[in-house]
Amino acid sequence: AMPEGPCVTMAALSIRQPFASLILYGVKQLEARTRPTLKQVQGPLAVHVSHKEEPYDSHLVSMAIAILRRRYPDEAISQLFQP
Repeated sequence: AMPEGPCVTMAALSIRQPFASLILYGVKQLEARTRPTLKQVQGPLAVHVSHKEEPYDSHLVSMAIAILRRRYPDEAISQLFQP
């Protein structure tokens, strides 16, 4: 059932922390997913911050930090990734 009152339909992407914050800060600008529906999205995209966080010691977070070190000093990175 449709909700009463005005509503907006918008594409959304669910992302775990800390990656959602990196997107909102403008640090992470690319998302590499193979879902064909993302290729068709034009215009605004909502970012849903997943309730589940990526563990700080995970391989994905380690890779993200390694990539960020190419552009940012460790002090700036440590402010984004606080275990």
